[in-house]
Amino acid sequence: MMKNSKGYLIGIAILAGGKSTRMGQNKTLLLTDKGVTFLDRMMDEFAGFEYKYLSSNDCREDICKGYSVIRDCYKDIGPMGGIFSVLKQTECDAVLVAAADMPLYNSDEALKIIDIYNGEDILAAKHSDGKYQMLASIYSKGCIERMEEMITAGDYKLIRLMDCVYSKDFLITNEIAYTNINTMADYRQFMCERES
Repeated sequence: MMKNSKGYLIGIAILAGGKSTRMGQNKTLLLTDKGVTFLDRMMDEFAGFEYKYLSSNDCREDICKGYSVIRDCYKDIGPMGGIFSVLKQTECDAVLVAAADMPLYNSDEALKIIDIYNGEDILAAKHSDGKYQMLASIYSKGCIERMEEMITAGDYKLIRLMDCVYSKDFLITNEIAYTNINTMADYRQFMCERES
């Protein structure tokens, strides 16, 4: 991604390092209805970004399609560790974080939030019911210091980070694009809906 209309350089960071404990297997390797893995679909969707990162501790760099692979500075602390590690290494002002387990998230949705980003530490995607989708939100390098303090204190909740930095929200209007798959039941329902 080049600079947005406000002059901020924003990259994309796909998070693919989760343990998938509720699923019981690596969610990023599940197949979409088109027969490609969730991860491959997401990487193809955002291939046009100039600055693109893949947060993963086990992805082979030779299959990462031009993405810079970022390993966690702090292991086993969830998304906080992946986002922190990307922010420490990016050249961008901020990154749009997208979880690989959102098989319908697309560049149109990404460009909506990128276009309105205006220097916030966090611009968080917010559902109509008031819940936040922290893994489809923009984080700036301004978060780094506070994130490190939270990590040191053993607090890895991204929602609490919003209270400690300059944050705003972005209202989601296309809810289906933000569907994420956490369990086999979620996956079966997703596939049934795509086939019908």
